[in-house]
Amino acid sequence: MRQIFLVLFLCGSQFMLLAQEEILTGREQVSSMEKKEQILKSLFWELQEEEDDFAKAEINQEIFENLRETLTDELSFEYPFDSLRNLGKVYSDDYTLRVYTWNVQRADSSFLFYGFIQRLTGEKMLIPLIQAEKAVINHNQELNVKQWYGALYYKIVQIGTKKSPRYLLLGWRKDDIFAVNQKMADVLRFDKEDVIFGDNIFSTPKGMQWRIMFNYCADVQMSLLYDKTKKRIVFDHLIAIERENGNCFATDDAYDSFVKKGNKWLYKSNVDAKNE
Repeated sequence: MRQIFLVLFLCGSQFMLLAQEEILTGREQVSSMEKKEQILKSLFWELQEEEDDFAKAEINQEIFENLRETLTDELSFEYPFDSLRNLGKVYSDDYTLRVYTWNVQRADSSFLFYGFIQRLTGEKMLIPLIQAEKAVINHNQELNVKQWYGALYYKIVQIGTKKSPRYLLLGWRKDDIFAVNQKMADVLRFDKEDVIFGDNIFSTPKGMQWRIMFNYCADVQMSLLYDKTKKRIVFDHLIAIERENGNCFATDDAYDSFVKKGNKWLYKSNVDAKNE
């Protein structure tokens, strides 16, 4: 009886030691992520305070490399990075994808955009995003990662299938602080391990398009949202208005939408954004 008790005691003690080791290892890993987050937080602060473009480029390169290294950590996908307020962090609704984006304002008031796509599966689990030097946003063309136009994404929705996943991206961008704002509804998909932006799925009054771009006045706010319940993209209707430096687009009291039907998204005007 004493021998049995001794064996049970030793086994229980060993289990407790292993559990304690796992807890300590987990805490050490979280502590390591917190340290990496603090380094990034400091770098983003330096980037915001710096005025010289050359110095900004060096700091941003540090951010890029530090973030790349941080995101290779297996804990990073679920780690919140709450203190990094200048870094956009958004999950896809199926929790298989996370996209990080940020921008850098230069002395001439222009913006450059950067980011990473983080995947839970696939050989390329971390894909860097760097805005193309001469980015051209074409409504009717797919773009590879080297042609990325640069944007801050705030919504990602899985709109494909498990075998052929593709993601709806909603985002914002502008060329400089004086330029018109741009919002977009784009598609992210993968050809084997290569990233492709755009898909010929948007049916508009002007024909099929690979992405939808909205240009509106620099001082105007526009809503572009995804309605999960009705599987549609809802957005402010835009009208042309006159300004001293030329015409631009502003919102009125109407809403339009793209409604999912099969593999296509059909344009529908003048919808009730709340009660339809």
